[in-house]
Amino acid sequence: MRYSVREAKAKLSELIAAAERGEEVVVTRNGEPVIEMVKTKKGRGIDWEGLAEARRRLGIDQREHEPWPREFDDPAYSWRVLGFEDEARAIEEERGYKVGDYPDDPEEDDAA
Repeated sequence: MRYSVREAKAKLSELIAAAERGEEVVVTRNGEPVIEMVKTKKGRGIDWEGLAEARRRLGIDQREHEPWPREFDDPAYSWRVLGFEDEARAIEEERGYKVGDYPDDPEEDDAA
């Protein structure tokens, strides 16, 4: 089924029903196809159990790995990684310390 934009606007409910039935619905502008209406596939969501099984199978158990570096939670670090040096510098100036120079760094306490 081919409809101009004007016809499609007037018959939108009918076209949706046709697409849901699996019929081909094409909307044209100046005689050229611009969209094709199709029934969407029902989403299944994320299979968390499947992902956990894949991690175990591949030997990627999160408990065995080191935690993320502290810098990963630092907005200035993120800006710098993305190439926004001025924004990173502004964050550091506002808070009074630079990436990696954290005031209560537990790694420094262990070294002392």
